Amino acid sequence: MMVSRFRRAWAVETARLVRSGFAWAVTVTPALMSGAVLLARPLARDGRGDYDFIAAAMTAGVCTPGFVLLLAWSAVWTASDLADGTARGLLVRPIRRVDYLLAKYAGLAALGTVMSGLALGVSWLLLWLLGDTTGVAYGGEVLFTSDRMVAGGAQAFAATLFALWAGSAGAVLAGMATRHPGPAAVVTLGAWLVAELVKYPLGIESWVFTTYLERSWQGFGDLCRGYEADMAGIVAEAAAAAFPVIIGCLVASALLFRRRDLTP
Repeated sequence: MMVSRFRRAWAVETARLVRSGFAWAVTVTPALMSGAVLLARPLARDGRGDYDFIAAAMTAGVCTPGFVLLLAWSAVWTASDLADGTARGLLVRPIRRVDYLLAKYAGLAALGTVMSGLALGVSWLLLWLLGDTTGVAYGGEVLFTSDRMVAGGAQAFAATLFALWAGSAGAVLAGMATRHPGPAAVVTLGAWLVAELVKYPLGIESWVFTTYLERSWQGFGDLCRGYEADMAGIVAEAAAAAFPVIIGCLVASALLFRRRDLTP
């Protein structure tokens, strides 16, 4: 029964996201920015692997612009439901508050997944059409095969997803706490900026999930340059940093939402 309620709530949330023009903008903009990297980093079939284009494109499209768009939209989307009474109307259906909250988060996590996947797909397609996918070689010796590079790219993508999912959970909490779109966006982006400013001086960057947006593609970039990188370790560290944030933020959101007066 609980699964059925969640599926119903998720279907409603997904339909609302599909109808939202700004959700489409969040999804497509990073892919366009990833493609625009082609202007600064041309591709050519010259017998040398061009996998570093993937690292550059994902860094330019997803790691900061896409992440910021997802944070802002997740916070605004959550808070606006509370501000205009949409949440109250949705709960008239046979859906519990926890089902609504989990469906909200699942929809935003799916949005982040599609956003990052589309950007990766565009950059990989450009590489396949215009560049060279023969692997990484130095002095005539193949250091990493194309299969190894594909696996490394998949691992970097997984680490990116963990960071995006954690960011969405934090934005949902900000939306629940503030109830208004403007303050929700300000709190979410402000918390991200503070974390970025203090994590290196305090030496806590390995425990801050946003670090792995950069580190994942830096590791893949090392592979592109012929250096071995522990991509599996990066994925494990990203998961260890992200999942406590996801669980903590969702639990805190549920506690806030349970006591929240939904009268607009």
